[in-house]
Amino acid sequence: GGGGIVLGNTSYAAANELDDYEEGTWTPVFKDSNNSSIAGTLVNAIYTKIGRLVTVMIYFEVTNLQNGYLNTMTLPFTQTGSGRGAGSITTYNVPIPEKNNAIYLNGGSKVAFWKLRDNATSLSMQVVNGSELMISITYMAA
Repeated sequence: GGGGIVLGNTSYAAANELDDYEEGTWTPVFKDSNNSSIAGTLVNAIYTKIGRLVTVMIYFEVTNLQNGYLNTMTLPFTQTGSGRGAGSITTYNVPIPEKNNAIYLNGGSKVAFWKLRDNATSLSMQVVNGSELMISITYMAA
């Protein structure tokens, strides 16, 4: 075999070999709706990558916001062209009308943060200095 762990049977088959596992940290870049970087305290940003499946967990505290809207965040690995991963965000100290937020993955090296609205264009998520963001995302790397 290729040096990985063989799953599912006792004889070697490349399709059943787990040969790519990685854990690590990275520094995500948060941008506002004017594409300016958002300064803050990065408590943690960790990832686990098994094959092409990537799970990230981030805890970020906003300290210097320019325009009040969180737009995007970079990922440790580029998504597949079709994107469409899954994510959740829990917030603390954000404006009350902004409690219904979503993470949008559509390929590339970043994700977008949107408000959930009925039958309308999604807008960037409003945050304030002191907002805390706890994010978990699972997606397929390219």
